[in-house]
Amino acid sequence: MDNYALVNDIASVWKYADEMFPAFGSISIDWDGAFGAFLPRALAAKDEKEAQLLLCEFLNLLEDGHTAVSYTHLTLPT
Repeated sequence: MDNYALVNDIASVWKYADEMFPAFGSISIDWDGAFGAFLPRALAAKDEKEAQLLLCEFLNLLEDGHTAVSYTHLTLPT
């Protein structure tokens, strides 16, 4: 598990959304605070599944039905 790669992924998503996401005015979120809160969790992720779920959880904060993460090699429990 490369935790620093996960931190990089979360940072990339945070930066892209910060620059491009049009709906920040209509949702109640401290996007900078969320980024800071997720970094220690990313560094503590134990495996790839936990890392991928964390990234999904982070993106879910945007409350946007057009935002999704798909993994072709991972089967998540239903």
